Amino acid sequence: MRIPYEILVIAVDKLYDKVFPVGTSNEVISKYCEFISDTIVASGWTIDDFSYEYVNRGLPNLNPQMDRNLN
Repeated sequence: MRIPYEILVIAVDKLYDKVFPVGTSNEVISKYCEFISDTIVASGWTIDDFSYEYVNRGLPNLNPQMDRNLN
């Protein structure tokens, strides 16, 4: 079962808000990024499908000029 994009994107955005303390190892950050990817996949999405939706739904809302460039 696939979690609707509108619900998943909120959770993923919250995960990306994490701030790592100065000096955090690349390994710790990499593992956290894998956790985000695993969350997306566990929600029934592929990384490619979610990324496509994120770019095509989210970014035009932040930058309306992009909407014209995507068409």
